[in-house]
Amino acid sequence: MKTCMQSKRDAATAWIFAAVMALWFLVAPFASGQILIDNIEALQKIGSVPGHPMHGDYLLTQDIDATDTATWNDGSGFEPIGDDITPFTGFFDGQGYVISGLVINRPDEEFVGLFGVVGGGGEIKEVTLEGGIVSGGDAVGALL
Repeated sequence: MKTCMQSKRDAATAWIFAAVMALWFLVAPFASGQILIDNIEALQKIGSVPGHPMHGDYLLTQDIDATDTATWNDGSGFEPIGDDITPFTGFFDGQGYVISGLVINRPDEEFVGLFGVVGGGGEIKEVTLEGGIVSGGDAVGALL
């Protein structure tokens, strides 16, 4: 039979364990070096700003509404991530989230898609594109 003190100690231990686990789930993505993507602007930063390298480890954290990309770059829309000179060689985990309404309108360009070119070691997984328009010259695809 447990004493009152042992029960309080067990409850305190369980609470501390729960708090540590909750903190771990909040901090783990940052500790692992993952770069969190939660909007279309953050997605467009990949490979174009310091801190978002082509070889980075990215984690999509929610569904993204990309309909604003229809007006970007004088109507050319989203700029594909990676090209034949600088391919995406990182890891992108979409975690099953959806990017909707993405517009890429580059009829005279090659390697057009959310990711233009994925190089050796690059991996994209568990992301879905819905709606939107992707058009280009050669080597065109939604994710490519």
